[in-house]
Amino acid sequence: MRGIDLRRFDFDRHNAVFYFIVNANQDIYLRYGGRNASSSDAYLNLDSLQIALSLALEEHQNFQTGKRPPDAKEKPIFPNDLPGLRENVVQRNRCVECHHIAHFETTVAENLGQLVKKRDLYRYPEIEKLGIHLNIPKGLLVARAEAGAKEAALFPGDLIQKINDNTVLTLADLQYRLDQVDRDAKHLNLAILRHGQTRSLTLKLPSDWWVTDLSHRNWTVNPLVFFEEKPLGEQERKKLKIPPGSFASRITEVPLDALLEVAHELKEGDIITAVDGKTKDPFGLGAKIYIKLSHKSGSALQLTILRGGKKQTLPLQTIRQIFRRVEE
Repeated sequence: MRGIDLRRFDFDRHNAVFYFIVNANQDIYLRYGGRNASSSDAYLNLDSLQIALSLALEEHQNFQTGKRPPDAKEKPIFPNDLPGLRENVVQRNRCVECHHIAHFETTVAENLGQLVKKRDLYRYPEIEKLGIHLNIPKGLLVARAEAGAKEAALFPGDLIQKINDNTVLTLADLQYRLDQVDRDAKHLNLAILRHGQTRSLTLKLPSDWWVTDLSHRNWTVNPLVFFEEKPLGEQERKKLKIPPGSFASRITEVPLDALLEVAHELKEGDIITAVDGKTKDPFGLGAKIYIKLSHKSGSALQLTILRGGKKQTLPLQTIRQIFRRVEE
């Protein structure tokens, strides 16, 4: 990545495979690649790659005939322009790897107070969270629609063409444009092709549409907490007299790493009711995501829990992850 324009060739740096199809002027015709939390190759398929290559050829023909304008040009950013990456990687003549870029972009932003965790940790939201399920070998052809996508009248067989007025040709294009949507947005506009006619749809976004599993991402700025949780249902909340809008989630899993890292003494079945004395859940997404969004990795805090019906306060030491460390 040493000579690559990082602004132009922007992508989720934790993808296993990501392609850009460009012309000699580096105009980007389309992107191909992407993944979801379950698999690094969930969106990769030879048939869909063939479709992408065909669409890229059409874009190139349009460019040659003047039907496709050139991309807007922005001032490039190269690895040597990034603090930390320049001193620790480029100037030491090390290989500039994708995860290095992600590491220094986020840690420098954190140090400057410019890190927006909703956006910078949760890159490339998964379309399945919107209720959109694609027929992967067929490109952007909808296989089924659920939840908000179904309510928006998206049907199997629809071909997605635009997201918020941005043309998308591949799933990677779709994820790229979805990544640019404000995390507090309530709606998403889609243009689809159905039976030869273009239609516009407005999809209502769930509050957690941007949340993805971070376990495959090596973010140093992500506080590791070593527990999984499940929100309590309304009836159980009432039984325990926990008011709406408050933290109320049951610990469902405590990995061995919690013991090895001396992170906490939580047990399966514990119910978290407060984080550092705060009972209100401002995001409505549970204690784990609240900690990731509101606390710096490596910080220590207190959890209030119910264990066997009795209230306790336990310390939690979050862990700052180091992946293939390059700083010295």
